[in-house]
Amino acid sequence: MMTHRPAISTLVAVLLTGVGLMAQTTPKSGNLDFAFKLHAGATAGNLKDDLHAQNMLGLGIEGSYALSSTGALIGEVTFTSYGGGKGYDNTNYAGPIYIAGGATTSGGVPITLQTPTSADYRKNTLQGFSLRGGYRGTFAGMWSWQAGLTADGLKYRQEASGTLQPKVGTTTANAGPLEGFAATPTKTKVGIGAFVGVKVQFSDNFSLETNVVSVGYGTANYQPFSYTGQAPTVDSQTRHGILLEVAFGLKL
Repeated sequence: MMTHRPAISTLVAVLLTGVGLMAQTTPKSGNLDFAFKLHAGATAGNLKDDLHAQNMLGLGIEGSYALSSTGALIGEVTFTSYGGGKGYDNTNYAGPIYIAGGATTSGGVPITLQTPTSADYRKNTLQGFSLRGGYRGTFAGMWSWQAGLTADGLKYRQEASGTLQPKVGTTTANAGPLEGFAATPTKTKVGIGAFVGVKVQFSDNFSLETNVVSVGYGTANYQPFSYTGQAPTVDSQTRHGILLEVAFGLKL
């Protein structure tokens, strides 16, 4: 049994060396490589708050141009979808609620919403194309870091539908006519963000990376008359949110 141990040890060492060499393929200066990328992640900050959801999925094509054996310029075009499919209750039961003429009280009593007959349902989605550009540098074998800027051309879409019935205080007496609405406001905006992360190159063809990304976008929020005392309108804001993502890469 003892005579086979050196041979077994040698075989294991050769296999491990081969795997290590495969995982640490050294790019040559001037090489241009392309990879298909599958992104998945979770939103945080404004993105999570605005979309009332955390999920993200994306597909992209990345190009990398080797400047040296340890550094490369990278660029990626990605189509990304955030927070699809989850709705939420936006009914403003706390008031103030407006009626004709802009009043929010009747005889000094606040005007509120009838609970059984009022509902305001919303669903927000954000999707579109993003362009990333930056630098990637190797720092330990198959490990590298990356950082850069993003330009996000994203379309924010809201589905808003509801019926709002004002009442006087805690009574059941209606204070004005029922307001019904069904609207799908949208806002498309190009926002500027940034990303930073690390990547592990498992082999010449497969990689996995994780990034923290700042995402720029614009919102669209429908405002019915009952909430503002003015003609129905759409509020828009410029926002930035945080994305925590992982991306699987397959060399093309």
